[in-house]
Amino acid sequence: MTGLDHEPDEATAELELSDGSATATYAMIPSRKDGCPGDGAVSFAGEEPTEPVELPDLGEARYSYEVHLTMDRRSYTGTGQWPGDLAPPMSNTLGLRWSPPLPAWNGGP
Repeated sequence: MTGLDHEPDEATAELELSDGSATATYAMIPSRKDGCPGDGAVSFAGEEPTEPVELPDLGEARYSYEVHLTMDRRSYTGTGQWPGDLAPPMSNTLGLRWSPPLPAWNGGP
C-alpha cells in the first residue's frame, strides 16, 4: 500500500478469501521491497493458508476478499470482490474499500 500519511511503526494483516461456501484465511507478513523508509508505504507477503479449504477453480464465480489490517494499533477492514473490483479490469490488482478510510497523504509536509 502506498500513499499513506506516514509509514506505520507496526503493521499486521490477515486475508480472508471466500467463495460463499468456504473461507480460507491467510496470514500476511510485512515485507519491504520498494520505496524508501518514511515514504508512507507498507507491503505484505502471504504465507500458507492457516485453514485447509478447497475452493473451486477461479472461473466465473465471485470471490469475496476481506483484509483485516492493523497499523499502529488502529484497525481497518478492506473488502472487495473478484473479478468485479479488479483495477483496471483484467489486471491482477484488486481494489479494496476500507473502513474506516486509510490515513492518506494530503501532499503537505
